[in-house]
Amino acid sequence: MPLCQSSDGSSRLSSIGWFVEGESQRFSFFRDSCVAEITRRAPANKSEHDEILSVRIMHEIDCNGRVDRLDAPDLLLEALKAWG
Repeated sequence: MPLCQSSDGSSRLSSIGWFVEGESQRFSFFRDSCVAEITRRAPANKSEHDEILSVRIMHEIDCNGRVDRLDAPDLLLEALKAWG
């Protein structure tokens, strides 16, 4: 984030930094909505099922740094059944 120095010497977000932070939050909301929509859809074939599963796993890793068993307890089992 673009930072600037305040009068007391501490760093704070600049005007651009606030804008970038807001856009980052907005994009995160959009990404979460897209993943939720993809997850709700029923796959038409095995290829779509694999793509949906891949998106869910990548989203979980992007958000948590790993596949969290508390947030998505069935995700690893589903991947194991599909690709095991």
